[in-house]
Amino acid sequence: INKLYFKTYYFIYLFIYMDNFLLLIGGLTFGFGAYLKYEHKQINPSKVTPKIAKEMIKLGAKVFEEYLIDTIKIFIDNNNEVLLIHPIPEFPYNIPDQYIYGNLELSEPALMNYEDSLERSDVVEINKIYFKLSSLSTGDIFPEKLLCDSYMEQYCVGAYDKNIFYYDNNHLTREGALIVGKEIINSLK
Repeated sequence: INKLYFKTYYFIYLFIYMDNFLLLIGGLTFGFGAYLKYEHKQINPSKVTPKIAKEMIKLGAKVFEEYLIDTIKIFIDNNNEVLLIHPIPEFPYNIPDQYIYGNLELSEPALMNYEDSLERSDVVEINKIYFKLSSLSTGDIFPEKLLCDSYMEQYCVGAYDKNIFYYDNNHLTREGALIVGKEIINSLK
């Protein structure tokens, strides 16, 4: 598949709490879900145009949404609580690389404009899905609220006060995961 059109993947962040047991389910992605549906049409991935890619992403979003709704309903129907972890803000660059290549000093925060991050079309689409799912879940965790407009007004932080929260542009380091993890534990009390 042409990486130009499928550079962003959305993993499921779903935590299920059952009798003091926390389970993480993951695996489906927008791009992959769309490709599976398109595969039977025998489209050559090297000939995917921007228009076809857009259709595939929309289809992938629909498959993603249906899968999540079905999964959540199964757990709720079996008297389980579902805690939905919303997407982690995705930076337009690799955070550690900014320090490795000297673009930032370790004493400087790695920042992304909060408003700009919300206006990206892929972020808008995924947020629509997660907000629909919120009505089904027992509770929600918003990593965005923990990492954006909290340390510094109007910015999301990828690193702050010599702590690096991401090990690339969208995966949390131990320090970043601790921020979200504390919120998960607090919501389960």
